[in-house]
Amino acid sequence: LYRQAAEANYGPALYNLGSMYFNGIGVERDYNEALKWFYKAAEQGDIDAMFNIAYIADRGYLGSQDLALAFVWYQKAAQGGSARGQYDLAAMYHHGRGIDIDMASAIYWYQKAVEGGVPRAQINLDELNRQS
Repeated sequence: LYRQAAEANYGPALYNLGSMYFNGIGVERDYNEALKWFYKAAEQGDIDAMFNIAYIADRGYLGSQDLALAFVWYQKAAQGGSARGQYDLAAMYHHGRGIDIDMASAIYWYQKAVEGGVPRAQINLDELNRQS
């Protein structure tokens, strides 16, 4: 049923079908297929799909890590309000993962992630504030 709804371009089904492929729930795990459905959901503004595109690229699930792609999609997810996207974008700025280190941006996005309820973001924010 998810496939039928996704093929009819129903947003929640696009994301859910992508998640099923990503996690191997009811189907064989297939990161390429998951990415296909996440992209379709992201086109409709689904911030969780945006985060998952970034996560797949960041973790190298398709065979190689793509930090440039991860940055683009973490940024989209973060700007859309994804607390997890805000945290991972902050971490990229904090540690210079695929981009130049930018502590001001790291602090900004960690603060947003804290506001979004990511406990680890407060720990990292406290660490950065102690270093300043």
